[in-house]
Amino acid sequence: MSSIECKIIDIDLLSGSADSLRAAIGGYWAYVYSSDDEVELEFNQIPPTQTLSPYIQNIKRNVSKLETLDENVFIPNFRIPVRINGISDTDAVLSDEHWKTLFVGGIYNDERLTPLYSENLFNYHQAEFAKPYPMIDAAKIEQAGDSVTDKIQISYEYNNYIPRYQEYISNAQSVLTLPNYYVLADMQGQNPLAALKAYGAPLVDSVTLNGNYPGSDCIFKLNKTALQQIGIDPAHAGADLLQELNKSYTFLSTDYLSNAYIRNTLSASTQNYLNDKLKNVFLDSDAIERLYDEKLVGSEYTRTKFPFYTKTTFPLPSTGSFFQYINDSKYSSKFLKTLKESFNNELSSKKMIPLDKTYAVNLSYLSSSQDTTENTETQEATSKNYRTIDFMSMLAYMHNNYDSKTEDCLFVGSKNIYRNSATTGSGSYRYINSLGSLKLINNTIGFLSNLSNYNAEEPLTDLIFGNNDSYTETLAYRIEKIGGAPTGDLRKQKSLQDYWMMNTDVVDEMTFIDTQVKYGEYYTYRVYAYVLTIGSKYNYSDLSVSQHLCDLEDDDEQQGLELYDPFTGTPMDTLFPLSTLTGTNTTDSQIRSEYSYVAEMYLNYEPSVQILEIPLYTKTLKILDHPANSTDVTPYQHIDASQKIGFGLYYDSFFKRSLPMPISTEDVQMKLDYAHANDLLEDSLITNESVSRPRFVEIYRIDSQPDEYRDFENTLVATLDLKEKGAPVPMLVGNTIAPHETFTYTNDFYDQKIKTNKKYYYLFRILNEQRTLSHLSEIYEAELINDGGFNYSLFDVFFQSDLIQNSFVEPSKNVKKLLQLQPNIQHLTLDTTDIDFEDDAFIQLNNVIVGSAEDLIWGKTFKVRLTSKKTGKKIDLNITYNLNSEI
Repeated sequence: MSSIECKIIDIDLLSGSADSLRAAIGGYWAYVYSSDDEVELEFNQIPPTQTLSPYIQNIKRNVSKLETLDENVFIPNFRIPVRINGISDTDAVLSDEHWKTLFVGGIYNDERLTPLYSENLFNYHQAEFAKPYPMIDAAKIEQAGDSVTDKIQISYEYNNYIPRYQEYISNAQSVLTLPNYYVLADMQGQNPLAALKAYGAPLVDSVTLNGNYPGSDCIFKLNKTALQQIGIDPAHAGADLLQELNKSYTFLSTDYLSNAYIRNTLSASTQNYLNDKLKNVFLDSDAIERLYDEKLVGSEYTRTKFPFYTKTTFPLPSTGSFFQYINDSKYSSKFLKTLKESFNNELSSKKMIPLDKTYAVNLSYLSSSQDTTENTETQEATSKNYRTIDFMSMLAYMHNNYDSKTEDCLFVGSKNIYRNSATTGSGSYRYINSLGSLKLINNTIGFLSNLSNYNAEEPLTDLIFGNNDSYTETLAYRIEKIGGAPTGDLRKQKSLQDYWMMNTDVVDEMTFIDTQVKYGEYYTYRVYAYVLTIGSKYNYSDLSVSQHLCDLEDDDEQQGLELYDPFTGTPMDTLFPLSTLTGTNTTDSQIRSEYSYVAEMYLNYEPSVQILEIPLYTKTLKILDHPANSTDVTPYQHIDASQKIGFGLYYDSFFKRSLPMPISTEDVQMKLDYAHANDLLEDSLITNESVSRPRFVEIYRIDSQPDEYRDFENTLVATLDLKEKGAPVPMLVGNTIAPHETFTYTNDFYDQKIKTNKKYYYLFRILNEQRTLSHLSEIYEAELINDGGFNYSLFDVFFQSDLIQNSFVEPSKNVKKLLQLQPNIQHLTLDTTDIDFEDDAFIQLNNVIVGSAEDLIWGKTFKVRLTSKKTGKKIDLNITYNLNSEI
């Protein structure tokens, strides 16, 4: 399976739903248990010869009388007559009164019957939606031999260590004031005067640092002066070298972020503007095309100009008719703005407040774990709540409300009449809004008027009672960022920012970059898809039921029936005129039928166009530098009476290897954070070298042979600093600082006086400048032997494989006792029916039956699935209930 297949089903289509007629005759979904005890949803169709109801033989439709229900409504709407024929068997429908009570409800023969007929409005939405696999799940699946094409990943890229910038922004009160990748990229190549006209003064001030950096339109270019200082001419550099230079030697890195941004604090008014406007950032269709097709912001070459950022990637489905209608109407700006205001509950119109609806969801996917070699095809039925709004109500609202309701947003890109019409608070752009909304409405009505566009030309009754997938199309996405200090009694982090973006066919995969983040802080990202689906709204009306009128002399296989209103008793004309009785004194309510019981009604239908907010993925992560390389060690002895030994410590070259072994509890957490952020399995290889330079050498020592690396926790004896002492910092013209590759040494020496005739065990690691994880050296056993006044050293090396293999590993973690599973009382009561109480107890013991339920649980296995709300990971518990006894 290339993706997670989701079937989203309206609960009106489930067995036992409010639509009693559907539940009786068929055409509904029901929960069933598969052979491996998985819960699935199965469709129960109406059988061709007899419905699932013991009272109803079949349903007929009068296609010739399919007609428009109300021509004054701009949404296409229809009605079609249907006839329900009852089973003539005397053991089924007992009488005309029984037949009537089946439809209107009531008591018959002391039994209360639920009415089959209701004029309530029901919904038919059954949407197929493909969700991408999270990257970590895809890695497990591919490890077991299957391929996955649709993947979603929320991770980061760390390209360049700029300590002054990184430290400066760590103290920023709001991440919204940090440089925004899309704003900077869009302004490249525009001189300040043109930018003022295109973007407005507040946004330009944020980029030019309140006018103190007029060259902000060229900061993505390579800084040739910095390159000349290290002896490189970019005109003669190869593609791979340019790719690496692009990370560190643009004006963005060498001057803008490392110097100008720090020296020129944004004014209070500019910061207030950014904190307000960048809460919601829009990438409309024009912005997507300009940024991803012209500016290539998704490419590695462009994005790696920034030192670090979070990166979200996911596949984009093909665009459809409604996406094209929105673009043809120049309405993507208005659409995104209204989508934001609606799903943020910012509109007063009740029709624009999202409904939190429950749907049944059937999932089909491959499941795997790191410990298995085979993937399992899994079917899972569950219920989920999705927020939804009515698209037709949204169109009407956008047409009638041309003024902006909120101002806390920013469209990336230069101002134009379409973006202005979406954001202005006045009616000056009313004509532009009306022009776009009317074109979009007309295109939508034209699409809906042709039933073959979205129901595969199914007859109306088959459309309602059949197993038909609704038309679906993904229109837009939202990426929500959550972070900051926890607040409130529940210690929740707040939503910092939302990006709203249109779907597109410019690229096949969305690569979203967020540079407004701090190093080493946790952020949670949630990705949502806004999916348009066309189902239906339907109800029943004009019910009539039959009563026996006469036997027909000319046809002993048919009989005469009269249709009447079961609520008033008034005769009602048949909806199937060709079946009326002929002759004098007959009426249109009198019919001939081969069935003894007949009911007729209208099935009323109109398309229902909904936008569902479907969560795709949620992940919490922090940005960390990559682990430092391992340490090469050369032990030696001082050839004198000092009793000193020493170690030459050298920073090893990079090569791909698995995650470093942790020493401390902090290391364990950092390892988990790094692996989680980068979607690494336990045996995955690290493919990126530490960006920051080697800086700190840590020396650990213990006095007894270790069983594992964690034995060195809290045994640090020395830390050496590899920072160059007094090295001049290279300066460029204009007091700008150029990156330099020799800020720190890559080796050092450590000497220590030790006791003779005693073994010591040393462990070394070199940390980078940010003290992230580091690959450890081997463990060195050192002993200084005193042989009659002559000292000589013995050194031995312990590799990981040499450590005691049967060292205790905690196989489980303690958790609070929040879950208790125990049998129902009906499985525990003692059944003494077969007991002879006058006999000896030990003889009668085997006659005692534990449990009074018809289907006892003893010896059976039940699966309990626990799902983490934070990570979405699942744990399956197989619980077997065994009956044990002792005599």
